[in-house]
Amino acid sequence: MSDTKNIFIDLAIKHGEAIESGDYKLANKIHTKLTSTYQEIKRDNKWQELKEITQHLNENVKLWSATFLLNYDTDTALKVLNEVSKSNKIFGLSASTTIDMWNKGMLQL
Repeated sequence: MSDTKNIFIDLAIKHGEAIESGDYKLANKIHTKLTSTYQEIKRDNKWQELKEITQHLNENVKLWSATFLLNYDTDTALKVLNEVSKSNKIFGLSASTTIDMWNKGMLQL
């Protein structure tokens, strides 16, 4: 597993934990790092690695990897987001909102 892949997974898990605990300041800091890691994936054309991450067990890892995969593999990304949207945790609502924004053309990645 590449360093970028491991970093992305670790950050997504930590972001989810911060969200669930209500620590928005920490979540925002992690979000910045997560977005930076996505830019690395995009720059280095590591889309297959991002696609593999969508199969992770953690819902927030699935949410973020699928969201960032939307421009590259829309079908896979939407399938994963639909799966996460069934969750009764905050990640389900986030996935539903992401799908809605994507369908309305309001999401720039």
